[in-house]
Amino acid sequence: KQPWHFIVISDPEIRRKMKEAYGRSWFYEAPVIIIVCVDPTIAWVRGDGEKFWKVDGTIAMQCMILQATEEGLGTCWIGAFHETAVRKILEIPSHIRVLAMTPLGYPDEVKEKVTNRKKTEEIIHKNKW
Repeated sequence: KQPWHFIVISDPEIRRKMKEAYGRSWFYEAPVIIIVCVDPTIAWVRGDGEKFWKVDGTIAMQCMILQATEEGLGTCWIGAFHETAVRKILEIPSHIRVLAMTPLGYPDEVKEKVTNRKKTEEIIHKNKW
């Protein structure tokens, strides 16, 4: 059903206004900001009534981020933002939900992150839990 929408912000003035939604300078100083929105009214609904608009939008966002990374672009999934500010700045219709945002651009430097990840055995269960 493709209920997702992407708002691509390249206008410097609008990007600056976005600091009301998320205040970190590296976010609004990026050359492009992408906002992922979803229309819950047309999203898929599972047989038990569970609405999948968040899943639909998340899949679309993740595919976009993976492709951007493949192209050498830097991204950062942002979910902790002020939705009211985003709606006001970008004039988003009331029935549309703002799911996530990401800055997009070529990084100044590529940093190798060291993360503590769980062992595979801790997260993969064979045949049963």
